[in-house]
Amino acid sequence: MVEPWVVIAAISLAFSIPVLLSSYYTMILFVSSLRYPRFLGNLIPSTDSSPLVSVLIASYNERFVIGRTLDVIRSLDYPEEKLQVVVSDDSTDYTRGVIDKKVEERQ
Repeated sequence: MVEPWVVIAAISLAFSIPVLLSSYYTMILFVSSLRYPRFLGNLIPSTDSSPLVSVLIASYNERFVIGRTLDVIRSLDYPEEKLQVVVSDDSTDYTRGVIDKKVEERQ
């Protein structure tokens, strides 16, 4: 027969290993967080280094939402000369007309 203290020791060891591992992981995260600057709000990326970005929109009979989608993309805080919007439209409704209207508003 197994001694009761052996059973208690095995159970306490089984429960203490996950607790110790999570404590170790928390300490590693804390120490590694000290290596990075706390306030990154002052670091504003320059617009010169912004990459060219293409936004691809696939639409099919989306005349009710395509206008709002284009408005949201236009309101992005990104340099306009570095942003290209491509709309793939094979619609059978008036989606093309809404897109053309938004392009005219932009110019």
